[in-house]
Amino acid sequence: MAGRVYNINEGRPPGFLRIGVDEAGYGPRLGPLVIAATAVL
Repeated sequence: MAGRVYNINEGRPPGFLRIGVDEAGYGPRLGPLVIAATAVL
């Protein structure tokens, strides 16, 4: 499922939905950014 972008209907946390993080990218590349953005949002 790597690279599949989450959509708003999949029940993901708001930070993930708003950023459009994909399974391949959020861990190694955007992990800290996603965590920070989710905390802010």
